[in-house]
Amino acid sequence: MPGTVGVEGFGIAIAFQSGFFAAIREVDDSGMKRNAHETTNDASTVVSGHAHRTFIPSKLIDDGELKVTLLYDPSKAPPIDKAAETVTVSLPIPIGGLTAATLVGSGFLTESGQKIPYDNLMMQDVTIKKTGQWVLTPGT
Repeated sequence: MPGTVGVEGFGIAIAFQSGFFAAIREVDDSGMKRNAHETTNDASTVVSGHAHRTFIPSKLIDDGELKVTLLYDPSKAPPIDKAAETVTVSLPIPIGGLTAATLVGSGFLTESGQKIPYDNLMMQDVTIKKTGQWVLTPGT
């Protein structure tokens, strides 16, 4: 598309209200989801001898989760045992931009594990479960 500019992921940051912070290698946002409730019944419309299933959307939205790969620092324990807290994801500032976009909401860790290879950087994978609505504020 004309005018579309890609933005590199270098410079992303995640901060927890409790103060936990780590160097990030990758973030995978599962995105939002909501269920579909089937409404098909014996009075559903039949077309050419077949009834087609019908659905309505759930009013409940699951904001998903963030899977984050961090540089593992054994002196910094991730808050796996803490309650939900405010989490702020600051996205990289695009070329020509002035401020970063942010994604802010409440979340808590559901998983934390380390990868300690013989001849490479130690990594840590954590999963942040989003709870409630998360808000994306565009950068400028």
